Amino acid sequence: MKILVCCAEGNVRSVATRFIINSLGNFDVLACGASRNNPETLKILSDWADMILLAEKPMIDMLPEENRNKVNKEFELGPDIWGNPFNPDLHTKIKEELRKINFPL
Repeated sequence: MKILVCCAEGNVRSVATRFIINSLGNFDVLACGASRNNPETLKILSDWADMILLAEKPMIDMLPEENRNKVNKEFELGPDIWGNPFNPDLHTKIKEELRKINFPL
């Protein structure tokens, strides 16, 4: 499965989520910053993905309309309060959100 993980800058929440999912094996995961990529890049990335995980629900407005159906609407990390992709509290939050969407952990 190809998974695109988006946060605002592409440095903390999306990177941490990619790290955790990659550690599970058999997933192709890319992290990106919704505000750091232009619309054409977001279109290419979202076209590629089978599933899109957003750190915050309003980020869906930055994706091309034709790919918004790929967004898992239950997964949400909220604003970046961690500042570091290796923060253990962030990893706990990501795992909670992945369990919530029945992601195989």
